[in-house]
Amino acid sequence: ATDPDAGINGQVHYSLGNFNNLFRITSNGSIYTAVKLNREVRDYYELVVVATDGAVHPRHSTLTLAIKVLDIDDNSPVFTNSTYTVVVEENLPAGTTFLKIE
Repeated sequence: ATDPDAGINGQVHYSLGNFNNLFRITSNGSIYTAVKLNREVRDYYELVVVATDGAVHPRHSTLTLAIKVLDIDDNSPVFTNSTYTVVVEENLPAGTTFLKIE
């Protein structure tokens, strides 16, 4: 953000209007994560960014930043049961399906 006012009145300070526990903003407006995000928990955020000038009676402007969290392969496959027991008759023809695990 820019503010054409002179002196302290033109100095811009940034803050976040929401999700302060998940994101941070620096004095130059750089936004970064404060914690690891997990797409399986939440895949989309609308972050409210506030720019405030340095005046005695400050003026401010806001914008909404849409953040989409992309998925990475961070989960392993999990079997429903830890052990399966099946009974298979002898002399079954080769290639006979006796269990399908999903």
